[in-house]
Amino acid sequence: MTLVPAVLALVGKRAWHLPGWLDRRVPDLEVGGELLIEELERKAETERAPGNVPS
Repeated sequence: MTLVPAVLALVGKRAWHLPGWLDRRVPDLEVGGELLIEELERKAETERAPGNVPS
C-alpha cells in the first residue's frame, strides 16, 4: 500500500502518459452514459421534427 503511491510520486506525470500506439489500441470507454443520452436525444428530436412522418 505504500509502494505504489511512492513510485507514482517519484515518476510524476510520466506515470499517466499513454503511448500513442497503445492509445490507438485501447477502446474508448464511456462510463457515465453521456454519449448514449445525447444520441437518444438527437434521435428523439429527429422523430419530432416537423414534416417527419411516424413509421
